[in-house]
This record gives sequence, structure tokens and C-alpha cells, in this order.
Amino acid sequence: MAREQFPITLRHSYDISPQVRHLVFDRADAQPFDFIPGQFINVHFADQQGDMVQRSYSVATIHDTKHALEIAIARVEGGKATHCLFHLKEGEQIHASGPFGRLILKDEAIKRYILVATGTGVAPYRSMINQFNARLQQAPALNILVVLGVRQKVDGLYVDDFLKLMQEQPRFQFHICYSQENNTELGDHEHVGRVTHFMQQLGVHKGEDIVYLCGHPDMIDELFAHLKTQNFDNTDVRREKYVFSH
Repeated sequence: MAREQFPITLRHSYDISPQVRHLVFDRADAQPFDFIPGQFINVHFADQQGDMVQRSYSVATIHDTKHALEIAIARVEGGKATHCLFHLKEGEQIHASGPFGRLILKDEAIKRYILVATGTGVAPYRSMINQFNARLQQAPALNILVVLGVRQKVDGLYVDDFLKLMQEQPRFQFHICYSQENNTELGDHEHVGRVTHFMQQLGVHKGEDIVYLCGHPDMIDELFAHLKTQNFDNTDVRREKYVFSH
């Protein structure tokens, strides 16, 4: 269903890795930005030829932040969104629509959420941080695990946010996997190898675990195929694929 566009003004932006920029917007109409953690928005802007372009980004806002709309955008060589959003100046305005999507936490009688991402696919999990905390306080038997896959240590996204929650909540775990990292001095939450390998070594249990997959389509397809060998199906796995458009 189409939703009306609303104006957003860039408050500030900064690089959070060599290839990813974090942008913080305010609604220019002074209305609060209401969303369910895990949803995404569409951003609308004019390209260099003046044609209107639309791109989708998961909301990275930690949910109790008033009015703010935060997203993470990966640099794509020659990309229209890269050209516009990486060079957008503070105070400049574009438009957004939404929120959309169903990659949200539901009320379920399970023992563990396992949320897996590659790259900027971790953005919707950042928006869930306060929700994770509340769920863990309400359900003393629940555990939550977030697993992020990136190439190297410098590519880690929002790591401090997840480590902070892990310090506060013993039943929350965060792990990050580096597919191309040579550094052997790693913390307990860091691993060398692909995120798919980490997940294949992790014991999962149908009926007890719900798995979220967000990020590169190859990772999602590979892990879903693996989970099916463990008798998981569409009721146990929630997926959102990221396609990096020019």
C-alpha cells in the first residue's frame, strides 16, 4: 500500500566504517517518526539528471529517540544513492515514505531469538535494542543472540551498542564474524570465518528458536538451506534480503 511522503532534514551524518555512512534525519514537519523496530523506509531524492529515485533502508533508530530517523547506507561505486546521500549537507531536505516491512519481533513462546546479519543488514537489529532489553526483563527464560558478518574488523557496525547491551543483560549475546581478517588478537565475541560457518556450528532447535536473516541474498539463501536440514521452515525463519541498487 502506497504511503504519503513526508519531508526529512539531515541533522548530521558520519562514517561508521570505511564503506558505510550513518545518517540522522528529523521530520521537517515536526511530526514524530513512529515505527516498529525492524521496519524500513523508502527514501526519495533527485539524481544528477533530475529524475526522482527511490531506495529502501532499514530504520536504525534506537526506538526511544524522539523524532529522529536514522539509517545506514553502504557506499556503491557509481550509485545514485551514494552520490546523493553521502554528499547531503546538514540542513538539506529530501523525502521519505513508510515505515514498511514485517521483520519485527512478535509475541511468541520461544526460548531464543537468533538474529543474523551481514553488513548494513544489522541496522534493524540496532533499532530493536531497547525491545531486546524489555523482552529479556519480561521473560526470564528467553535468550537473544545477534550475529554479524563483515569482512574485517574495521567494517563492524554498531558494535559498541550491542556490547553495551551484552554487559547489561547476561542473556543477550553478540558475536561478529570476519571473513577476511588476519588479526589474531580478538575478543571473545569476535571470530575469524564466514557468518554462515558460525551459524552452521551453532546448535539450533526447531520449536525453541526463531531465526532472523537480514543482509546479502547469498548468505540468506545458504543459511535458509542449512536451517531446512534442521527441519526449520518459513514459520521459524524470517528473511529480508538487501540488494544494493545503483
